[in-house]
Amino acid sequence: MSAEAYRVAFDAALRADDGGWARAAMLAGRATACVRAFMGHDDGADLPEAWLPTALRAAGARVPDVAALRSGLILLSDPARAALEARDPGRHRLWTVAVEDAAGRTRRRHGLIVGARGDAILERDSPVRVEPPQPALGLPRRATLAEGRAPRIDPARRPEAALWWDHGLSVPYLLCDGALAADWAGLDVPPLPRCGT
Repeated sequence: MSAEAYRVAFDAALRADDGGWARAAMLAGRATACVRAFMGHDDGADLPEAWLPTALRAAGARVPDVAALRSGLILLSDPARAALEARDPGRHRLWTVAVEDAAGRTRRRHGLIVGARGDAILERDSPVRVEPPQPALGLPRRATLAEGRAPRIDPARRPEAALWWDHGLSVPYLLCDGALAADWAGLDVPPLPRCGT
């Protein structure tokens, strides 16, 4: 495990048509469980395979090696998956998703539910926005990272994983270690700003 850490900063969601998956999931009452798992609020261990999307149509010709949809679903190409599995074998939930691009080419991607959790982000030393609590509305205090910025972390509090959802702030942030960031360096991935320690 590398001592360095990087934020996986999805700057924009991949625009895609899910062929009615989200609507069907909402009508069946399972959308919340899926989205919570995709976005790191839950491990998704109890989600049946039949609940997971298996086909998408991307709005453009570019389908990156690592991408996220508005629902929070993370997609990996074969090389991105191979690198992750080499670092965290069997730790994450992966399944095949057929992604058709705007030119009609179908590319194999892998849906990902990240199986590792941590609490390494240090709020006091990170570039955060803090919203005070609003008791009249029932809203708690909320601390989130400034747009596109990387946090400071406590290496002693990170999990033994190459990729993890970190719960040190009010919402989870996806972080990876330096070894996985190096493996993904030649691929089409979102920005990976380095975390301070």
